[in-house]
Amino acid sequence: MTSSSSVEAAPRAAVVAWHGAFAARHSLAHVNRELARRLGAASGGALGVRQTERDARVASADVHVTHGWPPALSAPGAGRWIVFQPWEYGSMPAEWLAPFRDQADEVWVYTPWNRDRYVEDGLDPAKVAVVPLGVDATRFRPDAPPSSRVLGATDRAFRFLFVGGTIRRKGVDVLLAAWRRAFRRDDDVALIVKDFCKQGAYKGQTHEARIAEAAADPDAAPIVYLDDDLDDAELAGLYASCHALVHPYRGEGFGLPVLEAMASGLPTLVTRGGACDAFCDASTSLFIGAERRPAQSPIPLVRGGWTLEPSAAQLAGLLRLARSYPDALRDMGLRAREKAAREWTWERAAAVAADRIARLLARD
Repeated sequence: MTSSSSVEAAPRAAVVAWHGAFAARHSLAHVNRELARRLGAASGGALGVRQTERDARVASADVHVTHGWPPALSAPGAGRWIVFQPWEYGSMPAEWLAPFRDQADEVWVYTPWNRDRYVEDGLDPAKVAVVPLGVDATRFRPDAPPSSRVLGATDRAFRFLFVGGTIRRKGVDVLLAAWRRAFRRDDDVALIVKDFCKQGAYKGQTHEARIAEAAADPDAAPIVYLDDDLDDAELAGLYASCHALVHPYRGEGFGLPVLEAMASGLPTLVTRGGACDAFCDASTSLFIGAERRPAQSPIPLVRGGWTLEPSAAQLAGLLRLARSYPDALRDMGLRAREKAAREWTWERAAAVAADRIARLLARD
């Protein structure tokens, strides 16, 4: 017998076109891969995600998320438009303000630090949302197989690590000055510098010549410079081969290497007062004091902007402190690991993004 009651069809999944790079090895592409592939599950199947090239037009999407560099300044199709765009210089580029304010339905950033800056620039606080990033703690972990590149290059007992583009904004010059001030050749320490995007986004900006000069100083403690591409397993092994991460940044949108280091069980020496304050605290990090300075931005900004200037002298003292108390640093690293693995997962990040999209679609 056929029931007279009708069977309701399951609601259609809303289509999210996620625009940006996916195959590249830079951080923006990494974020795109991690969030886009988790968004459907995080929404309980309510969202269907299309990974879309940055400039592609998609006519049939309910929501467009643009996340890339340079940012999109207009909607890539009909439907709601979310601009997911970090910035590092205390005030956004002037040309972003009008489209972000007048055309975008929402603007997402990685941290409360960035949100506060955009609100100061004139965006509606209700429009700017924090969608955090995450880390894969099953990949980045203390017991990952160590890197033969590192262990084959130095036999020093304590190894500090810098990971990121060796550009001024990330403070590699501050690190080199502090390193030469803190240690001498007979100190049982080494600094590992892993450069990124040397031939990509940071082409012409990296400091490899300055690093080579510091490494050639016969009085300085050893510096190992790496600039080759590493796959995910090799990158995890790089962290696992070292004892502390140093990141004296002037400006950051987030600082993924800091979170990856924490998940790998490393304490971090990091600038206070910027984006990394979202996930670093006194239980996981040694903070480098910094002062605000006018931004040296390559692009005109809404309010002039600013960056942080970390103290090389204070960093030198923190480097010596870290080397002097390895057991305390190890305990700090274990707390960092616990915090990263518990609170800063990509699943949590995708859940926040899915919730923001659901709220946006529910608006009149």
